[in-house]
Amino acid sequence: MRRSFATLSALALLAVAVALGFLAHVAGAQGPPTGSSAPAARPQEPKQGEGSGHGPPFVWNPARAETTVMMMLEHIKGKEDMPAESVYKNIKILKGMPAKRLPGIMVMGFSRSLGMRCSGCHVHDNFPSDSLANKRIARDMWAMVQTINKQTLPSIKDIDVKMPMVNCWTCHRGQHEPETNADAPKSPQGQEAPKPETSH
Repeated sequence: MRRSFATLSALALLAVAVALGFLAHVAGAQGPPTGSSAPAARPQEPKQGEGSGHGPPFVWNPARAETTVMMMLEHIKGKEDMPAESVYKNIKILKGMPAKRLPGIMVMGFSRSLGMRCSGCHVHDNFPSDSLANKRIARDMWAMVQTINKQTLPSIKDIDVKMPMVNCWTCHRGQHEPETNADAPKSPQGQEAPKPETSH
């Protein structure tokens, strides 16, 4: 029983780390696409600070998320298969992966799992900036998740899962701050965000 609790605790910590790490990585990417090729119904990003709990509550909108990913992919058209760090600026943790994977990771992974808008980690007109604490924390959380997935979980002998892992969703469940009290009320929206389809 103790070992199961320790495993779950470790997994939760790893998830938090992954979530924050992805957000930090996205923060290092270039800004969202601009220009006349963007759809007319472009999602509006809040002012700096709103994504971190200030301003209106974050509500997951799958259609808006998909539109945002498509806009980001349009912005890097012709460079999709190049390494992320050669297309986006200030990439520190997701180096080597194709640039086309970053938009989905950022929007469908980080934003969705953490219940935050892009502005929670990124400066609106300067996405590569590291000035926001959430972005820096996210990188450290990513490192924590990697440690849990690559070292901690494999060292636990009695886990009966073939490839145990945690990610941002494991702890955050669509909320900026992971809940540590089982008796706490639900989020302001009254419901959990839908679970991401892919892990990080």
